[in-house]
Amino acid sequence: MVTSRKGQDKRSREEWLKNFVSNKIENAINNEDGTVSDLRSYNFDRYYGKQYGNEREGFSKFTTREVFEAVEWAIPSVLRVFTSNQNAVEFIPHNEEDEEQAQQETDVANYYIHTENNGFLLLHNWTKDLLMFPNGYVKAHVEEKEVEKFARFRGESPSQRTISRILTVCTQRKSTKPD
Repeated sequence: MVTSRKGQDKRSREEWLKNFVSNKIENAINNEDGTVSDLRSYNFDRYYGKQYGNEREGFSKFTTREVFEAVEWAIPSVLRVFTSNQNAVEFIPHNEEDEEQAQQETDVANYYIHTENNGFLLLHNWTKDLLMFPNGYVKAHVEEKEVEKFARFRGESPSQRTISRILTVCTQRKSTKPD
């Protein structure tokens, strides 16, 4: 059995690491009873100017919309960082051999952000989440689908039919909408 200097064996260190990671994952997820969920709810109420809940009878129940104003005023400035250039994403080559690959990756990523998805709206909603809540997420991925297309031709030989069938099968890449 392998032991460390502190007398822990390898299994107990692995168990400790497993528990540590599980705890971090549990705390990171926005479950309904977590502190992140409570903070999100509080910030949401402040954004919409809802009452605090500690109002007293006979006193003012005035609430401000300062959070709303601060968030809405900050959104254009933050969005300008991502939308002032036509590239929301840019891959930087590590050496001269990587330049063509980096440019291709930049073009593909920006195509999926701006063309396949509504990039501006996606970035707007993400920015608003970042400003209102303690975290904001954007999830996007490319889904590959194989689509078969068939066509009928008359007067072709069997070998021509085989070739035409092969040529009509195409792979089409399509982006799924972000969650």
